Amino acid sequence: MFEAALAAQTVFWGGQGNIIFPHTREFTDSELPWELADRFDADAFVNYAPTWSEWAETAPAEHRRAMDKLHRRVEQQSSAQAADDYVAAQAK
Repeated sequence: MFEAALAAQTVFWGGQGNIIFPHTREFTDSELPWELADRFDADAFVNYAPTWSEWAETAPAEHRRAMDKLHRRVEQQSSAQAADDYVAAQAK
């Protein structure tokens, strides 16, 4: 079934280099995605990490939660002003 899904996806999107896997802890700990990647038989894999501004545009609620968490962590280690400055610098 998964091989058929991969075949359909590659036909629709035009071939190699376009399968997208989530980059989560559950992904790397599971054998299924690696089996799918093996069946896809790619020559290389690319890891893409969006910028904070891209993330803010595509997933604003998750971005806000991440920024709040980052702010709290820096504030615990330093100060509220340092956390404000650090989070503001990440937004650039």
